[in-house]
Amino acid sequence: MYAYIPDILLLLVSGITCLYCLVLSRRLKKLQSLEGGLGGSIVELTQAISKTSEAASQARRATEENIAVLRQLLREAQDTTPQIEARIESLRYSRIAAQTAHAELEKILTSEIKPELQNARQASQSLLQIVREVSDFQRRSKNLKTPGTKRAPNTKRERAA
Repeated sequence: MYAYIPDILLLLVSGITCLYCLVLSRRLKKLQSLEGGLGGSIVELTQAISKTSEAASQARRATEENIAVLRQLLREAQDTTPQIEARIESLRYSRIAAQTAHAELEKILTSEIKPELQNARQASQSLLQIVREVSDFQRRSKNLKTPGTKRAPNTKRERAA
């Protein structure tokens, strides 16, 4: 009876080993499948690498185009810089000339025009006074022509008289 024990143990270990090999075989097939296993992961990684490589090449092309545009803009800016500097200098001279002309006009205004304006004001005030006096005279002469009507004096001179 004890002679069969090693044979039974050997059969038992062989059966367990066969089951273990079957489980390992199924796991290996799942691992190698293209849908969910390691093979699928490898395919997905390959696709991601190709997309990344394509995006990198597009970014490189766009960067090279942008560099070309920037170089052209820099050349244009360098070409127009002397013209802009000349215009700025011209504007500085124009501003100085305008300030000088303004000072001269201010001097003319204060020395010649203001006194003349003051004389004109005085003359207009004198003329206004004369017009008032003439108007008062005409009113008085009308009142004198109409006999029998008394009227109140209108001006200070009439009241004083």
